[in-house]
Amino acid sequence: MLGCALLPLLVMFALAMTQSIEQAKQLRVVAAKAEVHSAAMIFERYFSERKAELSTMVNDERVQSMDFAQMKGYLNDALIRSQGIYEKFILGELDGRFYNTRGGNPAQGMIRTFDDTNPQAEPRSLVMRDYWQATIGQNVAADAVVYVSEPMISYTTHTKQIVVSASILDQKRKLKGLLGGAIAWQQIDSLISLVQRNITASFKDKARVMLVSRHGAYIYHWNEDKIVHLKLEGGEWVLERGGERASQTHYITKHDDPQLKAIGLRMIAGHRGYEQITEPQTEQALHVFFAPIESADYSISIVLPEEVMLEQVHELQTLFWIVFAAVFALVCALAIWMSNVIYAPIRSLTLAAKKLAAGNYDKQLSNHRKDELGVLTRSFEQMRNKLRQRENKLEKLVNTRTQELEEARVQAQQALQAKGRFLANMSHEIRTPMNGILGTLELLNSSAELSKEQTQLLKICRHSGKHLLNVINDILDLSKLEEGHVTLEHNDFALQELIEDVNNLLMSLASQKGLSLEYIIDDNVPAFIRGDQARLQQILINLVGNAIKFTDKGHVRVMVQNKAKTVSKQAKLKFIVSDTGVGIAPEDLQRVFEPFKQADGSMTRRFDGTGLGLSLCKELLALMGGKIGIESKQGQGTDVFFSLPVEVVSTVPKPLQHISSSLSALKGHVLLVEDNDVNLMVVTAMLRKLGLEVSTAKDGLLALEAIKKQSFDLILMDVHMPHLDGLETAKRIRQDITYKNLPIIAFTANIFKEDITACFNAGMDDFISKPVEQEKLKDVLSRWLAC
Repeated sequence: MLGCALLPLLVMFALAMTQSIEQAKQLRVVAAKAEVHSAAMIFERYFSERKAELSTMVNDERVQSMDFAQMKGYLNDALIRSQGIYEKFILGELDGRFYNTRGGNPAQGMIRTFDDTNPQAEPRSLVMRDYWQATIGQNVAADAVVYVSEPMISYTTHTKQIVVSASILDQKRKLKGLLGGAIAWQQIDSLISLVQRNITASFKDKARVMLVSRHGAYIYHWNEDKIVHLKLEGGEWVLERGGERASQTHYITKHDDPQLKAIGLRMIAGHRGYEQITEPQTEQALHVFFAPIESADYSISIVLPEEVMLEQVHELQTLFWIVFAAVFALVCALAIWMSNVIYAPIRSLTLAAKKLAAGNYDKQLSNHRKDELGVLTRSFEQMRNKLRQRENKLEKLVNTRTQELEEARVQAQQALQAKGRFLANMSHEIRTPMNGILGTLELLNSSAELSKEQTQLLKICRHSGKHLLNVINDILDLSKLEEGHVTLEHNDFALQELIEDVNNLLMSLASQKGLSLEYIIDDNVPAFIRGDQARLQQILINLVGNAIKFTDKGHVRVMVQNKAKTVSKQAKLKFIVSDTGVGIAPEDLQRVFEPFKQADGSMTRRFDGTGLGLSLCKELLALMGGKIGIESKQGQGTDVFFSLPVEVVSTVPKPLQHISSSLSALKGHVLLVEDNDVNLMVVTAMLRKLGLEVSTAKDGLLALEAIKKQSFDLILMDVHMPHLDGLETAKRIRQDITYKNLPIIAFTANIFKEDITACFNAGMDDFISKPVEQEKLKDVLSRWLAC
């Protein structure tokens, strides 16, 4: 009996130990990968913030002036605000000469020289610095480059540093120089210390960290001699050919150990991974985990010895043997006890066991006997009581978990609402300056004094601005679809007229590329259908516009078929948008429906776009009960098709009457309430071009004072303003019966349905979204003002 009991137990423990040890190893590897990823993210966030700071600074007019005396105060203020992040700022010229906030040669306009006290000293040069080469020397296309440098020794302070530099471009996109921020080395040490503290919490103090640059130079190593330092020979500093002090840099790609060299090559290539190597000196197995820091093109690595990786495995083995020994002793005792005891009839105990299996815990047993049956009965009752307690505990646990899940669901809903509000705020913040940009371009375009070249440049700017606005609208549409805020509006319309409208909208774009734009509607397709006309038009515009964009010659064709097998009130329409364009490789077909994806990364350099179009179409069709697919042959063209169930109607829908207006003069006195100076100037100019008299106020309080002093025919009011916003201002105006008939038009960048509803609830009469074109502004104002 003992043997029969121990043999399966021994097999079970052997299998469990083997499996658990392997799982422990895998968990250790996963934990190390998570640690190196976490370490990489610390540096990723840090360098992303630095690059963003430099990108912002080079757009300042003082920096773009390239006048160091003019920008010095601005740079010193930025140094103070950085609280020790930057050691100094560097202004680099196109010829390599430079200034920095640590001083300069007064006799040469504060340029840095080899001897700043000597008026005739030779200027120092940045030409040999990699960040000068990246942002100026090799920047032939005059791009807005932001670059994180290799580790180096400062020419002027002779301390270790990393420079984050950005190209300085003027308003005409002409390269003028660079602005660099020298990061104090204490910042790197602080980040490394933070990483090491995190690693120590998981792997004690036996883990080692390496940080290497894009070319494999050690930025940090547990051996300080491998970090960049000045070269010293015979007690004298070694000088380079240009007279600067030479520095010594060590590279992992030049390591004597071929194993580390191979890992170094993978690190600088931006790979993420894990390798096991053997240290040549000690022949100890090392586990090397590495991950890229993409914002700086750096890579970080954590090196763990074998003993650290197997530490938990050894602990687990010890625990297994202790448990096995305890179980072995228990089985032995139980086997001896059972072999020495003869049981009496257990009919009552069997009945109690059956009732217990049925969930009845109330069967009473006699446990007064002192023999083996009495012991077994008492044991059974103890077990039953524990099961009752466990069942009660489990029920409480289920209730607790249910409550936690409900709280998690509420939190998720709150997060989704926060996301929606964030997008609304971002929409407002982007659309407000876009109104100034597009409005100014429209005013300039209406001037008769522009040259042909200036008119072309304005056309390009307007196209780019409208493209950016379309990107914003697509992102908001996707967000509203994710939140379930998009609702369908069903109306009756003529399908052929809708397709003709799409062709008319895109005909000029096709004509510019010499393409023929065609459509074919099968005879069995119903003439009139009921559905969401606006969403169907949006889908077709996206697909046809996409086809035109990726087609250089040939045609773009829209075909409509009815796949319903019988004639009824329901039709299953199939739309096919085909082109003779560049096509898509088979391996890329599935990626095109993902947000922000195009078939090939290289396409984004030839064809503009965010990759949102097909994703938005897919989401809209899913909401409408349709499906979308794609077929393509690379170099021959693409067919994008979608099916859509619709309801057939027999009546002719009444066409919508679009009231358009020319730019003829309007009559009236308008109060423009706007806090943004650029929008105030641009919209004022638009209103005056329409023949209106314009007064302005920069917040709601000033607007209330203005209407008390003089009368107005209309108020054009922004919603988000300081002191008193547009909604509250409108409510206060409506409280005075004197102004109950005064038209108030909301003028805001918020375009969500709830924002528009809030405007009307506050007492406003109409709504204009930013950015606004002059024609659209005239259309809305003409509803309320006389011509």
